Amino acid sequence: MLAILRRNIIALILGVIGLCLILAGIASATIWKPSPTVAATTTVQKLGVTRPGVLELIAKDVHIQASTSKGAVAIMVGRSRDVNAWVGQSGYTEINGLKTFTALDTKEVKGKNVDLPDPTNSDMWVQQEAKNGKAQMKWQNKEGSWSALIYSPEAPAKVQLTWHRTVTTPWLWPLVGAGIVFLLLAALAAVLALRSFRKRSGTGKNEPKTDTVSINVGSRKIEAPGRKALRQARERGESEIVVDGVSFPTGLIPVVSKKEDSAEEDAAETQAQDQADQKEEADSPESQLKEAEQPELTPEAEEAEPVATPEAETKDNEATAEGHNPEEELAVPVVELPKKSGSSRIDLSKFNFKKNKKEQ
Repeated sequence: MLAILRRNIIALILGVIGLCLILAGIASATIWKPSPTVAATTTVQKLGVTRPGVLELIAKDVHIQASTSKGAVAIMVGRSRDVNAWVGQSGYTEINGLKTFTALDTKEVKGKNVDLPDPTNSDMWVQQEAKNGKAQMKWQNKEGSWSALIYSPEAPAKVQLTWHRTVTTPWLWPLVGAGIVFLLLAALAAVLALRSFRKRSGTGKNEPKTDTVSINVGSRKIEAPGRKALRQARERGESEIVVDGVSFPTGLIPVVSKKEDSAEEDAAETQAQDQADQKEEADSPESQLKEAEQPELTPEAEEAEPVATPEAETKDNEATAEGHNPEEELAVPVVELPKKSGSSRIDLSKFNFKKNKKEQ
């Protein structure tokens, strides 16, 4: 298992990266996808006023809801200048926008504590809703500057603004596409690793499986190739077959190829040609003339006894003392051969050759 992982480590890394990218892309469109609904709340004491632009902060349509634990609560929407004119110098809670996607950002505006008339009887509002305990309304944005007024004279009111928006998933397909590319690279790396492994091990996809037999040798069990495997190996021209790292001979008889036969024939032909050339050269007149010019020793010259002189005996004694045997040396005189005449033979009888070796 570890060998397989080491051999395919690159493919494994690429595959893990590809899967992570695909999962991240899917998660960006599901569990990490922002909610299409934004609902933010806050609490106002008696009067609450939204700043211009808050009602259309997320979307053009907004759902306004106000609830109180005691008495009636009213929601009115009008132009921002009309709302500010009705509030006057009274203190109120100003809703400035979003603090988070679940909380509204507010600010307390101090003012005089005066008695305000019932706003539901005014004709300044474009849209209004008043009920005991809980009031709600849906406002569709229009051109101009608009504000909402929440009025709860008896108890603080909880105000909630809800928008519905369109949520996109811009990272879905880029991440999924990148993940697919990494998976393809992982598959390619795995194929290349498999080919390299088969090339090193000498096995192939289409090679037949070796037919083996089990042989018990003592406590060991050896796998050896069967007859069928040996026969198939011989048919493929293999002299050995390997099983579990052990080589077994197949009994294949080596066959000399035609190229080797041709090389041997060429060598034999060359040798025969050389011998013929040597024989032809030996039979040529020039070769015979050279042999005729060599001096021949006559029997009389070979049997002639050298003349012993005092000087020769002295030289022999000195040579014997120095480790040389003068009896085994042949003194050959330097003879100047006569110039060639009409006959190629030379009469050596007139030359006297002396043999130093004494007869035993």
